[in-house]
Amino acid sequence: MNINRIIEDFFSYVSAHPPIYIAFVLTCLGIIAGVFIGAYNIQKRSQIRIMNPNGDLNTKQQQAINVGAIMGAMFSDYCNSLQTKRLRETTTINGWGIHSPADAWETVSKMITGEYGQRDIFNKILGCNDNDNDLLFDDDNAKYYSKNLHDSIPLLLKEDIISIPTEIPKISMLAWDMGRLVNISRWSYDLMYLTEHEAWEAINTAYGQVLETYDNWQEFAKAYIIGRALWGGVAKSDGVIPLKTVIRITKRLLKYADSPWNLIPFR
Repeated sequence: MNINRIIEDFFSYVSAHPPIYIAFVLTCLGIIAGVFIGAYNIQKRSQIRIMNPNGDLNTKQQQAINVGAIMGAMFSDYCNSLQTKRLRETTTINGWGIHSPADAWETVSKMITGEYGQRDIFNKILGCNDNDNDLLFDDDNAKYYSKNLHDSIPLLLKEDIISIPTEIPKISMLAWDMGRLVNISRWSYDLMYLTEHEAWEAINTAYGQVLETYDNWQEFAKAYIIGRALWGGVAKSDGVIPLKTVIRITKRLLKYADSPWNLIPFR
């Protein structure tokens, strides 16, 4: 059997019959598009669920680690181990003023209590009304964060993060600080600034506070995104990941069946 002859006869027949030819071309294009879309979806999923082949965390530990899943996905960190895939570059953690074990422990300890982080000022901003604007007028940071949120409202509405702006003051901003606390603890462990015990102490404390404040990952995600909107607005010119990208990553964590948030229960 001459394969080349068969192929030539097939294409000659298809070319002589336009409707069949068009259907054939469209089918081929559909197959090619499906392959590319499938590969793209696999890549998107891989960004939110990167597994450590040596990961041995139990369910409770993975639940605690998942508090940092949004930022973890941004940095392509492992989602099933305390280690975050590779030794963290010191520049990442240095941006937090962490240059030593003492710095690391001070930072995570004060983030737990609220002395570091933004949740207190965020909650105060959201609690202000027309008759109580002293904070906004007197505090430059408060004015900066308020403008960020104002600029972000259209995107938050468009992406269905909120339905109306007035629902925002009812949401605790704890998620923003606790999500970042988990990542800082893991990065500090990578750099041997925190011991394994110290890292887990901070991470488990963060998870405990999250459980006391939110009922599910959806509530946590909404609070985290609004916290990010307050902190950085829609976009930054200094290389910070845009709010729209943060929202896209968060939606994948909530949507995909094989994401860390859907494979491991919130409680």
